[in-house]
Amino acid sequence: MSSTSPFSESSIDAAQFEQLRGTVESEFDVEDGFMEYGIPTFYVRLREDSKQAFLRLVKSLDALELVPLLRRKDGKVLLQIVRKPPVKPSRKIINIGLFFATLGTVFLSGYLQSDVVGAIMFTGAIMAILGSHEMGHKLLANKHAVDATYPYFIPGLPPIGTFGAVIQQKSLPPNRDALFDIGVTGPLMSFFVSIPIKLHLDC
Repeated sequence: MSSTSPFSESSIDAAQFEQLRGTVESEFDVEDGFMEYGIPTFYVRLREDSKQAFLRLVKSLDALELVPLLRRKDGKVLLQIVRKPPVKPSRKIINIGLFFATLGTVFLSGYLQSDVVGAIMFTGAIMAILGSHEMGHKLLANKHAVDATYPYFIPGLPPIGTFGAVIQQKSLPPNRDALFDIGVTGPLMSFFVSIPIKLHLDC
């Protein structure tokens, strides 16, 4: 968020703070609210639907380029509202270039161990496993409204072919459920994709 935003840390006045307080009170019981080092801070009591309430608060504040942070402090529940960190735009041309470079190095690695047909099958298997793994992370990141890049494939010299692939997470997951979902889906996706590949190799 730019420094001209009405909710930047340097420009929050009493009316704007009360607006934020009202937003928080719509989801939580607020025991106390104040500014701490320029950050709107609230002690709150959780409700039965606190998980859903926090997700609604995340969505409400997202339009203002703000992020709520919830944690326990001295036996109480502390909620602070901070600015979203600046995010550098992704350049998809890099993802595409690395993808084709990795296709080439993996194919060459397979060709050095077999023939053209074997190299094609080898490349398809490796890229399917790597791609499904990273896209599993990406799809669940999208589901939980977490900003993440498309996979960056990492080429490697033969006979290795590739050092794998990664995605870059550019925003915080709203809660531990989202973090777990994003983390576990990649391995699950690559596991299920690897099963038919293994069965084919055993035939």
